[in-house]
Amino acid sequence: MVAAQPLLVVLPEVLQAAPRGRHYRWGHYWRWYHGRRHHGWWHYYRRRHYWWHYYGRYHQRHYYYRPVYRDGGGAAHQYLLGLSSSWEADVWGKLRSTKRSYAAYVLQSEAYRRVVLTQLIADIADNYYSLLALDAQLEITRQTVQNRIQDVEVMKLLLEGDVVTGAAVVQSEAQRYAVEVTIPDLERNIRETENLLATLLGRTPGPIERGTLAGQDASPALLTGVPGQLLRNRPDVQQAEYTFESTFEQTNAARTYFYPSFTITANGGLTSTTIQNLFSPTAIFASVVGGLAQPVFNQGINRLRLARSQALQQEYLYTYQQTMFTAGQEVSNALFAYQSATEKARIRAQQLDALNKAVDYTHELLRAGFANYTEVLTAQQSLLQAQLSGVNDQLQQRQAVTNLYHALGGGWR
Repeated sequence: MVAAQPLLVVLPEVLQAAPRGRHYRWGHYWRWYHGRRHHGWWHYYRRRHYWWHYYGRYHQRHYYYRPVYRDGGGAAHQYLLGLSSSWEADVWGKLRSTKRSYAAYVLQSEAYRRVVLTQLIADIADNYYSLLALDAQLEITRQTVQNRIQDVEVMKLLLEGDVVTGAAVVQSEAQRYAVEVTIPDLERNIRETENLLATLLGRTPGPIERGTLAGQDASPALLTGVPGQLLRNRPDVQQAEYTFESTFEQTNAARTYFYPSFTITANGGLTSTTIQNLFSPTAIFASVVGGLAQPVFNQGINRLRLARSQALQQEYLYTYQQTMFTAGQEVSNALFAYQSATEKARIRAQQLDALNKAVDYTHELLRAGFANYTEVLTAQQSLLQAQLSGVNDQLQQRQAVTNLYHALGGGWR
């Protein structure tokens, strides 16, 4: 019996009587123990069972020897080895309701895991599209720098022909550097986004293999059906539903405490005053007792338990309803954002076509001497801003698809 008891059961009581040296204090002792346990002398003490010899016997005398006083005034020890079991008839459904409540709580925890998973997938998709958008902006900026370099050469030739002044040449060079200075910031943003995306993917920060923003499908097949059925795919809606179901079953279980309970208790084992006779047939004892308990004196506690369960049930009912309203709002916003981003992309394409023509026309007019460099510069700046804005429009369109995917509960099926 003593050998089966863990040492940590008796260690706190033993340390109360131990010397107050630094090795017997809790923090110092465990640091000393873990630092010395692999040395040879520790195995020597462990083989000799010094700790168990002194402190385990104290635990045995304190807990397992019970004095039994005889009629003659002497004392003996009683040894007991037994087993007790109790069974309660689930007449009113208390155990069934409690079991259903715990089952709903487990499902609620699983739904919360899917909430985190869905959010993680949406974050990965958003950052991936942002990375592709930065690549597109960097490509546009580098191409614009090359165009500005060509403009500088053209301005120098026009200066030799007395078509433009030296101010136009210097201004064209300044515009070239104004565009080129944005490249380091774009490269830094790309590296930071790559590192963030690698972290979300559980990888070491570094380059990410990727395609192009234009190569991504901007109009995937969207889910269709009854909105209420689509919203049930959302893990947060399922989480709120399971939480409400758990509190509903807790309320049902709380009502059963007002009714009587029927229990059957069985006891059996071995008992003897000597260790030699502990396993003899005469040491066997057994009993079966049935009981009917009526909660007469616990009415106040039972009423408070029921009131608390009903309050929690009502609270999580409101939470479930609010979650449904929020889910419907997010789906509506995501659908409208996708539609508006698609419309913006269509209009932006028309704007880019017009600005490209404006740049070509102003260049021809400049060479013919019918326009100044300011008009050319204005057209070029408008084209560059429209191109960068067009990349943002494509990014918004694809992020709207991600938001709709997230709002409809995607990412875990």
